[in-house]
Amino acid sequence: MLFTKNDSLYYIVMEKALFKLLLLVSFFLTTHAQQSDFSPKNQTDFNSNDFKPHMLDHINKGCPNNSQCSKETGLKMQRWSKALRESKKLGIRRLTNTAKKVGIPFDLWSRAKTSKELKVITWDSSCPNHNLPDQQIFSATIFVKDIKDLMKFDDLVAPTLLLLKNKKIQQHYIPRDASPMFYDNGTIHYLMGNQGDYYGMKISSKGIISVNSIQKVSEYPQSKSCHPALMKKWKQTKAPKNLYKDVSCSSIWDAQAKKYIPILYGWTCHI
Repeated sequence: MLFTKNDSLYYIVMEKALFKLLLLVSFFLTTHAQQSDFSPKNQTDFNSNDFKPHMLDHINKGCPNNSQCSKETGLKMQRWSKALRESKKLGIRRLTNTAKKVGIPFDLWSRAKTSKELKVITWDSSCPNHNLPDQQIFSATIFVKDIKDLMKFDDLVAPTLLLLKNKKIQQHYIPRDASPMFYDNGTIHYLMGNQGDYYGMKISSKGIISVNSIQKVSEYPQSKSCHPALMKKWKQTKAPKNLYKDVSCSSIWDAQAKKYIPILYGWTCHI
C-alpha cells in the first residue's frame, strides 16, 4: 500500500519503526551491560544518538558477538578481517603484511574471563565440562606471532598435538577446534576461516605461526586407531582435568616423506 506524509497510516508506521529502534537500543544496553569496558557510568552517558549498527553484536567494533573484547583488540580483528577479504583480490601478501603488524588470531583456551596483562578475546564455552564450579574454562582468541611467548601466562591453555615421525614424538601447538591438513618439513598446515573467508595457516614445532595461501592436499587425513606410543605420551601431558573429553587419532600426509604419519590430539565436546 502506498501512502504519503498526509496519511495517518504514515505516522503509525513511523511510530512503530521508532519504537523498534528504541527496543534495539534497550536490548543492546542490557546485553552489553556486563562487558568490562562498558561501566555503569558509560551506560548512563550512552544515548540513542551514540548507537551504531555494529553495536547489535558488540559495543566495540570488530569484536565478535557475545565476547569479552577490548576496543583495541576489536580494531585488530577488524583490520585482520578486512585484510583477509581484500586478499582474495589483492593476493595473500595483503594478509601476511597485516600479520607482521598485528599478529595472527590464534584460538586457544583461558582459565580467566578477562586478563589485565593480555588483550584476549574470550567467550563462555559451550562444553558442559568447562563450566564446573571453580573450574571454568573459556574459549579464547589472541593475536600472536610466536605461540611459545604465550605459555608464560598461567591463565592461557594452548591445545597441543602429538605426532610420531621416525620413531620420535613431536609436540605441536594446534588451534582450538582445528583439524590438521598435512605435515611438511617440521610444520603442520591448517585451513582456517573467518566469517566465510578462508586462508592457510602453518605452525612449526617451535611454535612459530604464519599464514599462507590455501595449500592443495595431495592425500587427505585418515582416521586411525591411536598409536600406543602417542597414547602413553598423551597421558603425561599437563592440561586442566576438565579440558578434554577424549582424544582423536588419525594419520596425516607427510609431504616430504610421501607417507602417512600418526597424530593424536584431544577433543573437548561435540557441541
